[in-house]
Amino acid sequence: MRIVLLNLHGCGEKMSSKIVVVDDEVVILKAISRILQDEKDIDVEIYTHPTEALDHIGKKPVDIILADYRMPDMDGVEFLTRVREKDDKIVRIVMSGQADLEALTRAINDASIHKFLAKDFSPDKLINTIYDAIDFYEKSLVTNHLAEVGRREVVEPDSSADRWLSSK
Repeated sequence: MRIVLLNLHGCGEKMSSKIVVVDDEVVILKAISRILQDEKDIDVEIYTHPTEALDHIGKKPVDIILADYRMPDMDGVEFLTRVREKDDKIVRIVMSGQADLEALTRAINDASIHKFLAKDFSPDKLINTIYDAIDFYEKSLVTNHLAEVGRREVVEPDSSADRWLSSK
């Protein structure tokens, strides 16, 4: 099931999801770009250095980040932890060719990753992982919006909740 978010004007247009992929291996970046290029509702930006990707966050909208675990200068967990500190709404996925339990534990606990993706992924596995992350992101936005609406209803004077309480 897909959720279509309504934009501010109330139209049911599906906006493209913004995906950032970070890996020091250009071959992997090209493979991911090639797999996702036919997905019409996904825009992909690739980076070979985590610091460049961090600079990108906050300047342009990002919905999902897919980052390699083993990179020089900054590993994927440290990178995704910094991403979470900058914008905790971004869905974070870590990928690795060598998965060890300690790395996965750090990724889950420190970076609050959404998924782990082994680098020997098939095209279908990558696409399914990305669409799962998109669904998670969109549902999180809806949940946060509804929570904000609920907060306003409770706190704002003359809200429907306020009027209901006054009538009792």
